[in-house]
Amino acid sequence: MKTNTNVETEIQTKDILLDKAKMVIFMLIIGLVIAGILVGFNSYTKPLVEKNAKIRNMEKVLDAFNIKYKKDNIAEVYENKITVVEKGDQRFYKTNNGDIAFKYTGKGLWGDIIGFMAFKADMKTIKGLSIMTQSETPGLGGRIGEEWFLKQFEGLNYKPKIKILKSSKTADEPNEIDGIAGATLTGDALQKILNNNIQETLPNLEVN
Repeated sequence: MKTNTNVETEIQTKDILLDKAKMVIFMLIIGLVIAGILVGFNSYTKPLVEKNAKIRNMEKVLDAFNIKYKKDNIAEVYENKITVVEKGDQRFYKTNNGDIAFKYTGKGLWGDIIGFMAFKADMKTIKGLSIMTQSETPGLGGRIGEEWFLKQFEGLNYKPKIKILKSSKTADEPNEIDGIAGATLTGDALQKILNNNIQETLPNLEVN
């Protein structure tokens, strides 16, 4: 025979279990609502993210060719000036006067370095270089994205190989550029990336 105490204990236990069940159901509902919001937000922002990535890609291609543009006419300038050529699994970018560029990529000191390298139509010298992605140390290796550094690649001879010198040395050869103080390892990494990409891509650079 159950005593009043046992009955009260059973009631309290059932109440506790019921409260826990309600809490679990509540958390599940909240989780589903949040998941729905995130899916909706992702669906809304995905086209914008893809559009921005496409515009940035265009911008860096134009930078490699030293083609001038404004922030509000990047796509227009790109469409008028650049022709995309697919050759096997490689993609090249060609200007109306025959200059050619391709995307390069490789491991920097702290992460991937990705950008575009353009060559003059005669394929003897570099037209220009742009950097789209890099995560090198700010104020040191991160300076590879600065205009003064990238300008050094304009007219540079890439044969026999590009050389990025230590900051203690001064470039005096047609295939050399000045390095960045305190960023020797990043300079070495970029030098290796560019030379390797040229070596791998050079046989297909003459796009008709």
